[in-house]
Amino acid sequence: MQFSCERESQVVWFQPILDTSDSRVFAHQCLFGGNSAKYSATALRGVSSRNHRGQVFIDVSGQQPESVLLALGTRSSRIVCQFRVGDPARESEFLERLQEIYAAGGCQFALEVGSASAEMLALIEKLRPKYIKLHQSLTRKIEDPGRASAVRHLVEVGELAGNPVIATGVRNQDTVENLWLLGVRKMQGDHFGLPAPAMYAGQNAQSRLVNPVWAL
Repeated sequence: MQFSCERESQVVWFQPILDTSDSRVFAHQCLFGGNSAKYSATALRGVSSRNHRGQVFIDVSGQQPESVLLALGTRSSRIVCQFRVGDPARESEFLERLQEIYAAGGCQFALEVGSASAEMLALIEKLRPKYIKLHQSLTRKIEDPGRASAVRHLVEVGELAGNPVIATGVRNQDTVENLWLLGVRKMQGDHFGLPAPAMYAGQNAQSRLVNPVWAL
């Protein structure tokens, strides 16, 4: 789901996020490409103005929150701002402030995590993000007992707090089934749908899904 901002060399694609319990596309992940690590205002305005089905996740790691919110404008309530957690203990105060800024702008907040360490669990309990996203370092080779244990622990924490868990990087049916056994239902990855141009978001998502089992 792609549109380009030629003047700012920014290209935007979207990938579906599914609830596998009912085969429903409930959100899309926004993916930015181009020559700059910073998202252009034109690209962000394009994201917020398009009629996507459900919510839109944007990875805001490394972005200036004030600039992001200004570009998103009044439709920011449909946006879930996602942040990749590296060092949970060191980043705790920064992420708390970041969450406050995006919440004041009307956005929801998600944490993308790669472990179930005590520090990570404490951060999740402190911030209570709307969603917990499992980094692909956890979901790849999910049959590994250590990774499976971490995922199960994160699912339990999410269930207790009412924070849905989303697995990323899902590439095959074996991973889907292993994640089901661990309690994960919401998933994102090439197994369900490749990133595609914006014209396919929402209205024509079915034709872009790789696996017809997950058609709308």
